[in-house]
Amino acid sequence: MSATGDKDTRQKRPRRPADTPDVKLSKALSYVLRHGAAKERIPMRPDGYVRVSDLFKSSRFHAFTAADIARVARENSKQRFALARSSASGSDADPEPVALEATERLTDATRGEWFIRANQGHSLTGVEVEMRPLLRVEDFPVAHGASAPCAVHGTNATAWKKIKESGGLSRMARTHIHLAPGLAGDAHVTSGMRASATVYIYVNIAAALTAGLQFWESANGVLLSEGDENGRIPVSLFDRVVERRPDGTLAELPIMDVPE
Repeated sequence: MSATGDKDTRQKRPRRPADTPDVKLSKALSYVLRHGAAKERIPMRPDGYVRVSDLFKSSRFHAFTAADIARVARENSKQRFALARSSASGSDADPEPVALEATERLTDATRGEWFIRANQGHSLTGVEVEMRPLLRVEDFPVAHGASAPCAVHGTNATAWKKIKESGGLSRMARTHIHLAPGLAGDAHVTSGMRASATVYIYVNIAAALTAGLQFWESANGVLLSEGDENGRIPVSLFDRVVERRPDGTLAELPIMDVPE
């Protein structure tokens, strides 16, 4: 049979299901509030807040309402967003943070009084989101059920190989390297690690602090570090690396062959 007569028997990769409206809105908020406010011509305060009414200047939000934004922020499992309210629409006074449970009062009629920001993950320069400095080991949060604090970066086997080859964790285009106080799924670990992570890099907190690295905790519990002068947490500061096997068991991975 000729090549032209052969049918392509290769299996096609199944299409990903289309995002729900709420997922589309969450992605739009994450992009604008972390990276794209200037490109979208949406004014942003130095503390990272933008006025909710200004979001609707972008076509990304034309299909949504202010109530949609409040709901997505309120129901986000990783608590990526924070909302605040000023005393009156158009006021220049600093907005006051509002508990997410109370954001049902955000409507199209009141959206000029409301502000929203991303809790962490910004690549925008000049944004200073309030974060708690972690100056000592005892300042780090201890996950529920744990006996000591930890700082863990979740990744996968392919990325782990690249991390080893490069000599450490890099913040890349982000402002900070993201870590979590425990593994995804642990109690009180809401953000800082993808649920799909299969390789866990534990940072030696004491050694990292001694080496001069700085750490912070964001409002939604993510541990953040700018890394060293090269924007990295070197492998010499890794305490251990663990891989979750397909059967759910954990196995230590060697880091002895990593270049210093």
